[in-house]
Amino acid sequence: MFFLGLNQSQWEQIAISAGVVAAALILSRPLVTFILDKIIGRITGSTTTTLDNKLIEAIRPPLYWVVIFLALDFGLNRLEFLTGGIQSELDTAMYLILVFLIVAALWRVINAFSTWYLVEIAAKSDTPLDN
Repeated sequence: MFFLGLNQSQWEQIAISAGVVAAALILSRPLVTFILDKIIGRITGSTTTTLDNKLIEAIRPPLYWVVIFLALDFGLNRLEFLTGGIQSELDTAMYLILVFLIVAALWRVINAFSTWYLVEIAAKSDTPLDN
């Protein structure tokens, strides 16, 4: 039996992949929040500076998206009926998206560090270099 040119096995693969992506959409925020707040937050909570808190907040949004796109990549890679050319193009697109997300995370970390430095360190020093 075929529907839209796909057989039952292919539709089952699509349904499982869609379920994986839906689960990632639902669980990525609580999972990342748990890891950053409960595990890493417990470690950084004992420090005297606010830098670690600002860095955690800087990487939080890109990390959500990384989890979602890794699940999407997993879901697409398990579709056995995609041809080699399509799968190759999807792999390239996922690679570029993940590189973009890593660059965005690094950009946010550098921005958070710069802001922290200007507010916390440079404002308290009296040198002509940081005026």
